[in-house]
Amino acid sequence: MMKETYPVKYRSPGRRFFKTVKNVKEDGMTDKFRWLRLENDILIHFPMDSEVIFTEERQAVITHQMSREAGIPVQRA
Repeated sequence: MMKETYPVKYRSPGRRFFKTVKNVKEDGMTDKFRWLRLENDILIHFPMDSEVIFTEERQAVITHQMSREAGIPVQRA
């Protein structure tokens, strides 16, 4: 069974160290901020100009979700 969450690292402007958020199920951005939705539906907001590092696991989760929605395996180039 495929894990459907992934970790995200981010560093807000002016901060020295990255924070790691685990069990991220979805992420996105608006014109004012970025957001992460966790497995337990908690939303985390942080500044748009934060540095963000996504792991390879994120792409695997997105591909798996797309395959499930389409009903056929989706292959990414």
